[in-house]
Formats: sequence, structure tokens, C-alpha cells
Amino acid sequence: MSPGPPLIELLLLAGGAALLYIGAELLVRGASDLALALGLKASTVGVTVVAFATTTPELFVSLLGAITVSTDTGLGAIVGSNVANIGLVLGVSALIRPLDISDTVLRRHVPFMVLAALLLAGLGWDGRIGALDGIVLLATLVAFTAVIMRRIRETQSTITDAEREVMPDARL
Repeated sequence: MSPGPPLIELLLLAGGAALLYIGAELLVRGASDLALALGLKASTVGVTVVAFATTTPELFVSLLGAITVSTDTGLGAIVGSNVANIGLVLGVSALIRPLDISDTVLRRHVPFMVLAALLLAGLGWDGRIGALDGIVLLATLVAFTAVIMRRIRETQSTITDAEREVMPDARL
């Protein structure tokens, strides 16, 4: 597909950025409403629902790339997104205000990040990530999610009546 006139391309880019912003706002608002409706703290929903929802664009690009263009497109989207999240998002956030990293994050989250990176490199070493490799990666995701959810259940109570009084009503 050949590129269109530069003005059209810029308008499409601006429109896409605007739609992305609107979608992100709706996602955060919806996740907050979900947390309130279920009696959960917002951080619980942030770790689960928002984390999965923000990965949806990469999943879409990967699936579309695998079906129509090239599997390299999907892998590039995933690796690029992770580098941008770690480098750009954490980097800019740390420039604005230093980030405190709890021992819990270092002990529970970082090992899964390292494991995922090593699995990607190890499973892709032969130049192919197949169905069995996909199962291993999905099993790692399920294990990570289970660890996070168990930790949340152990450490966070539901929203108290006093906390609910000062929060806006959920729109479910």
C-alpha cells in the first residue's frame, strides 16, 4: 500500500491519537467503575483489568500481522511496546518524580519480567515460536496473574463503607 498525501497521513495520525486518548480515558473510567461496583480497591483492577486491556492493541497488531503481513510485525509490536513502556513511561515518570520500588515488586514482579524475556529469547532461539511455545508463554502469564491475584487477596481488603461514602457512584 503506497502512502497517501502527507496532509491526509497527518490527519489520520492525529485522529488516531485522539481516538487513543478517548479510549484510554474510557478504559480508566470503566475500570474505576468496575472496582467500585465489585467493592475492590482501584489498584486491584489496575493490576488486572487495565493491564490486560492496555495489551489489546499489541494483541490486535500481532494477530493482524500474523494473518496478513508477517509474524515479524507482531513480534516487533510486542518487543517495541515493552521497550517503550519500560524506557519511555518509566523514564519520563522517573524524571518527573523519583519512583520508589517496593521489595514486593522486586521479589514478585521482576522475576516474571525476567522470565518472560528469557523465555522469548530461549523459545525463539530456533527462529520460530510455535504452538507449544505459545502454551508455555500463556502458562507463564496465568502463573503471574495467579500470583498477583493471590497477593491482592492476602493484602487488600475490599472498600470499606467509609471509603465508599467519599467515592463517586459506580455507573454499572
